[in-house]
Amino acid sequence: MATVSAITRQDLIDFHRRYYRPNNMILAIAGDFQQEELLAKLEQAFAGWQQAEVKLPSVQPPTPAANPEILFSPKQISQSVIRMGHLGIDKSNPDLYPIRVMDSILGSNGFNSRLMAEIRTNRGLAYSVGSYFDIGRCFIGTFEAQTETKAGATVKTIRLMEDIIAGMRKEQVTDEELQLAKDSIVNSFIFGFTNPASVVSQQARLEYYGYPPEYLEKYRERISGVTKGDVLRVAQQYLHPDRLIRVVVGEQEKFDEPLTALGNVREVRPEQAR
Repeated sequence: MATVSAITRQDLIDFHRRYYRPNNMILAIAGDFQQEELLAKLEQAFAGWQQAEVKLPSVQPPTPAANPEILFSPKQISQSVIRMGHLGIDKSNPDLYPIRVMDSILGSNGFNSRLMAEIRTNRGLAYSVGSYFDIGRCFIGTFEAQTETKAGATVKTIRLMEDIIAGMRKEQVTDEELQLAKDSIVNSFIFGFTNPASVVSQQARLEYYGYPPEYLEKYRERISGVTKGDVLRVAQQYLHPDRLIRVVVGEQEKFDEPLTALGNVREVRPEQAR
């Protein structure tokens, strides 16, 4: 809070002058227009905008955690909040497509995923549960599995989630799981292009992050080509149940077992993060 409060109007002016330059921006336009006419108008509108060298501050990539850890934050709430995960991949990883399919089967495809089917539908331990590989664009992204459950089922739910994640590494998925995951991803692809604004935003994003020119055109084809062997291989390579960082928020007096039953616990309080 202290650093935010110290920001002045002049700081904002200096920031704008330093980084808002024509050679540091992408302008993407979609709509019903004549290209030559629009370009002429843009050239005229921005004619006085001067280019300048823009030096972005360096940002160090995240350091992979060497050991698994359990972080606990005490809070009086009706349900325990559970998050677990580890570092994942970046956009340049060639296994992006089988990882998408694998994660759909594990936890990102709602009621058709293993986490939802077992923890909500079969056990009734949570209303919402899932997982997601957040593909890093500039740095390595993260893998995260999450849920909320009643305090008296906290440790039981954590163990069950870990078992389901580990189970992805043990044997091939079924033909039905594979086809359902691929169909879901391919069929939902179109919803990223429902209007001109979403189309132009997609193109600008891909340009900014340096995706290959054929990324969108080949996406569905590459998803459709994923095999059961691919899914098992990437699960074994990119899912690490033994490296999970587990974060739990709740009332430990009401837990079914002490969190220490899962390993060493480090308590983290909100005021320590300020």
